[in-house]
Amino acid sequence: FEMISDTYHSLMQQHRRIERMAWSLMIKGVLSVVAVTAWLCLGGNILGAAVALAVTWGMLFFIYDLRSPAWLRKVEPGCREEDFAPCWEWAILAKLAWQALPLGVRVMLFTLSFNIPRYFIEQDLGAEQLGIFGALALVTMVGQVLSNALAQAVAPRLAGHYALGEMSAFRVLVLKLAGAGAFLGAVGIALAMIAGRPILTLLYKPEY
Repeated sequence: FEMISDTYHSLMQQHRRIERMAWSLMIKGVLSVVAVTAWLCLGGNILGAAVALAVTWGMLFFIYDLRSPAWLRKVEPGCREEDFAPCWEWAILAKLAWQALPLGVRVMLFTLSFNIPRYFIEQDLGAEQLGIFGALALVTMVGQVLSNALAQAVAPRLAGHYALGEMSAFRVLVLKLAGAGAFLGAVGIALAMIAGRPILTLLYKPEY
């Protein structure tokens, strides 16, 4: 459900209607927390919580994301219904898959870099310490949310420069993004060094 919703989000990105995608992601976040928390508070197990999460994302897809093309045609009358039909031309799909391959490798490496510390901590220190580390590591998600929001907003413009062959503008924008990412990273490191312990003490209990 999440991957299919992402496809509809990309359609919104293509037409620079980021607000529709943003509302979908915000609703998904709230409903996910409510569904999982409610299930666990009612005495349910982890498997049931995962099912509740999947059902929630499925409902969001059918009720909201699936209606995005119709909404887009209302706000942009120039859009034709046939423009939203899936493309089943295998030559085009194969070329797209080849172009996307580096992104797939990047996602794999990012997932590994996120999970490898957890494997070592669980093996050497046990599940209890892994739980504590997992909670503490969530603080780093603040930087990831900021950088992802920036990237999502700029992606349509990047795609437009590339499609039009405006490679100099494309490179300048990539450098600006890299600079913004480096700045966010430097701020995060400085904040951790200067105020890391007080912040964690404020956010978590003393045992952390």
